[in-house]
Amino acid sequence: MNREIKFEILIKHKSSGNTFKSVFTIDELFYHSGIQEVVYKRQFTGLKDSKGVEIYEGDIVTCNIYEREVFDEHYSGTPLKVVYDENSCGFYPFIKGSQWRSNIENVEVIGNIFEHPNLLTDKAN
Repeated sequence: MNREIKFEILIKHKSSGNTFKSVFTIDELFYHSGIQEVVYKRQFTGLKDSKGVEIYEGDIVTCNIYEREVFDEHYSGTPLKVVYDENSCGFYPFIKGSQWRSNIENVEVIGNIFEHPNLLTDKAN
């Protein structure tokens, strides 16, 4: 595996309630002092969007999707959640009822499911 395994994590200090977001490698995740709790963690996909922004599991993206005989451009611009697909061992924008992605272009991260769940539509749930 050539890609670096990284996670974006939102951490909340238990006593003060202050939060901060940071990116950690898998080795750095083993540092926890017990005074912080992990609010969420998201795995880096190894991919970047069309603007060079790193894409993480749980990101909400817009893109153009052209699928074999099932879907077409009507998903262009629809906010979709990035999920891990065990069948193909990869990360993809999720479309309800679809398993195949033949061509995904012009991906742009617009948020994530933890901070902006309101960006999702029925097609992405």
